[in-house]
Amino acid sequence: MAPLPSYSQDRGDSEAYDPLSRVGTHVDLRESLRMQSRLVVASEDYRVADYLVENINEKGLLEVETDEVATILGITLESVERVLAILQTLDPPGVAARSVQESLLIQLAQMKDEREINPLAETIIRNHWRDLANHAFQKIARTLDCSEEAVNESIEFIRNQLSPFPGLRFSSDWQQPSISVIQRPDVIIRKRGAQYQVEVTEPFDFELRLSDSYLRLRTLLAKRNLATEERIALDQLNRAIWLIRAVQMRLQTLKEVAECVVKLQATFLESGSKERMRPITRVQVARLVGKHGSTVGRAISHKYVLLPNNSLMPFGQLLRDCPRTEGRDR
Repeated sequence: MAPLPSYSQDRGDSEAYDPLSRVGTHVDLRESLRMQSRLVVASEDYRVADYLVENINEKGLLEVETDEVATILGITLESVERVLAILQTLDPPGVAARSVQESLLIQLAQMKDEREINPLAETIIRNHWRDLANHAFQKIARTLDCSEEAVNESIEFIRNQLSPFPGLRFSSDWQQPSISVIQRPDVIIRKRGAQYQVEVTEPFDFELRLSDSYLRLRTLLAKRNLATEERIALDQLNRAIWLIRAVQMRLQTLKEVAECVVKLQATFLESGSKERMRPITRVQVARLVGKHGSTVGRAISHKYVLLPNNSLMPFGQLLRDCPRTEGRDR
């Protein structure tokens, strides 16, 4: 990987420079949950958290049973349930629930800490779910011995304040990047003689690093019996290092995938005609580069490629497949 420029590099006359203003990458639901989980999940539970996140669908609901996760990972069910409970506190509210009903109850529980909620909403969702789904509002009113008007107010509250599928806001059209707002491509393919060269552009115009003084502090803390505050400081330093390494690994994976795709799509690159594009898949590329299919999917998600003919296109179009429709390649 090419060295990053220093964050103290002179910016000339750009006094209002915003280092994130040029980042055109969209963070999807799973990626957002992974980043959030690193702040609240203990390092020894990262594997469990990542497995659970990988099994959360685009609607934000968990698609795997916790006892199945415990068996696959060789851990106790209690451990899985504990990590899942942490994931269910993340944003968006209601994410990682095992059903729509559980998602709504999670949202209500979190909402209670911020403001007053409708007094009947939780009771209706928890104890009268089937009647709610069947729109049997009069039956709910009779069972609760309250007016139908009160039930209708609760239903309106549920409809307007809660989301049955909290993850969908990550796939809303307004959040998707368009080529018109991309300042620069994530991958550049150049032709040098008879060969194609791949360059992965850096996501930031500044250096992401820990200063030498913090690295020395980390080494010092690692050798001591720590007090609570020191232990928190060491954990934060370790997470910062993990973040930097994760960014570097993601860039390296993107480069490996891009180089593989360039070899497979050489005929298309040579002609520039989409009719000459091979129908390769994400899973095929993953096998060739020795990565998990989901790793490849995350690496190319919402990335753009500048082709030798100077046209810009989404990376996914070079693969000609849709990761969401494939079975999980475990």
